[in-house]
Amino acid sequence: MQIHVRRGYGADGPYSLEQLQDMLDGGAVTFDDIVWVEGAEGWIPLNEVEGIYLRPAPEFVGALVEEGPQARPWVRYWARSIDIALICIIVGIPVGAVLQDELNNRLVDQLIQFLALTLWIPIEAALIATFGCTPGKALLRVRVSNKNGSNLSFGQALSRSFGVWLKGLGTGLIPFVTLVTCLAAHNRLSKKGVTTWDRDGRFQVTHRKVGIVRTLIAIAIYAVIIAAAFAAVMDRQALDGAPK
Repeated sequence: MQIHVRRGYGADGPYSLEQLQDMLDGGAVTFDDIVWVEGAEGWIPLNEVEGIYLRPAPEFVGALVEEGPQARPWVRYWARSIDIALICIIVGIPVGAVLQDELNNRLVDQLIQFLALTLWIPIEAALIATFGCTPGKALLRVRVSNKNGSNLSFGQALSRSFGVWLKGLGTGLIPFVTLVTCLAAHNRLSKKGVTTWDRDGRFQVTHRKVGIVRTLIAIAIYAVIIAAAFAAVMDRQALDGAPK
């Protein structure tokens, strides 16, 4: 029996009955989730699937270690900013080499950012499904998991990354939209302690103490990014002022 679980804009799966029972035990799904069972005519609540029942979840041996407040919007913002900077550099270097004459065009800059953020969706999902974090999250000791501490499946992580891209970053194509969605996500996390994409997926984001060394490394990374951006602007201005 193959079963799919509805998740926001798509569906995860397929899962076997045993896999779905394990997910229910671990808190990754609940009886209120809507599922599609192979051979069924439509979507039904999980509690109507024959063979699924509630039982005490096993104790997770590798329980997550939480240190201090767990709603830290600014830590998550800086962690994501590091990730975005890395993917923009990775995408921007080859694109810039091909489109050197167009780099002064603000529209081209926005399209490069949009492309980078879109490509980051599956990359981030693969990293979170494998390690529970991304480079920025690892540096600032942020981890994404299911409620029982297990790593997300790739499908779960992909759904989450898409939610961040759409609801948290506004796709990155229009700066004003990105600003509005970032502020809305920050406000919700500050007031309710959870973002919409983590609430919808029933994911857990945990923080540990960052420490002075990691903080200094993060500051150094940002200093390098700002210096590189400033140098790029100066180079563009020099090219614009050079005789044709």
